[in-house]
Amino acid sequence: MITSVTLNAAADFTYIVPDFRKNETNRVEKVFKEPGGKGINAAKVLHTLGIPVTAAGFAGGENGRFIIDSLTKQAIPTHFTEIGEESRACHAIADSECKTPGLHTELLEKGPSVSQEEWGRFLRMDLPDLAAKSDYVLFSGSLPSGLTEEAYADAAQAAAEKGPKIILDTGGRALEFGIQAKPFLIKPNLNELEELLGKRFDLNRLSELASDLKLICNRGPQAIAVTLGSRGSILYQNGTALYAEAPVVRAVNPTGSGDAFLAGMTAALYRGSGWEEALKSGTAAGAANAMEWTAGKIKVENYTFLQSVVKVYKID
Repeated sequence: MITSVTLNAAADFTYIVPDFRKNETNRVEKVFKEPGGKGINAAKVLHTLGIPVTAAGFAGGENGRFIIDSLTKQAIPTHFTEIGEESRACHAIADSECKTPGLHTELLEKGPSVSQEEWGRFLRMDLPDLAAKSDYVLFSGSLPSGLTEEAYADAAQAAAEKGPKIILDTGGRALEFGIQAKPFLIKPNLNELEELLGKRFDLNRLSELASDLKLICNRGPQAIAVTLGSRGSILYQNGTALYAEAPVVRAVNPTGSGDAFLAGMTAALYRGSGWEEALKSGTAAGAANAMEWTAGKIKVENYTFLQSVVKVYKID
């Protein structure tokens, strides 16, 4: 089993607004409401790909109940730690008539404050119980208020003691501290990687990027995968750097594509595939997600086709 942890879960609203214009009255064509947050998006994709997964983290208030009830209706098992404050809501506006596919606007609430009692209950009771049953534990997304920047590092260490491999997808100081817990895999996007290292990268010089990924792995993680948006993805593991070229798709909403990428990679690893196949699987899942209006919703037929056309190259 895989446990996918979202500490700052959300009720996600996506509004389809043809010819969206600022400072004017706009008519909404369609609204999608889904449980969201990076780990939940990953859990939905893992479930679609037939991987046993449990969605976990924090949930509170009406939004929290919606998150749990919606996942249950989708036949995704849940094990959320209840908190006193309301889980956040996030809003995305997508223009179905935009001449630039994928152009969208997001409004992300900060989310609830988690108390030390709630954090302790998750860290000492709920998380160890889940980790003991899991082959992989994924930690994804931002940290809610009330938790320190070391929270992911603490959670990763607590989970790892029960035996599963730890995967971390976050950014900023939470990523810096999380690396110290020596996770199995980290998955920053390009912006998060640049923030971590304090430099900008030229994607036409992937060998230099690979050298920096090696330095990060020397600090703790066994592997690092970096999503590069429409440019694809790069992976470094045990002396080998691989680059996957993103397939060309008609993207309508890129939200959640990084989460789908991580789910695709984890699904392949769970099934025993090697790193090259895992990179193909992740890249295909990320592209399939971009073809849908809501995050974490992929069509298996799109994923399967895209996986067959993804090209992977070794970086010397």
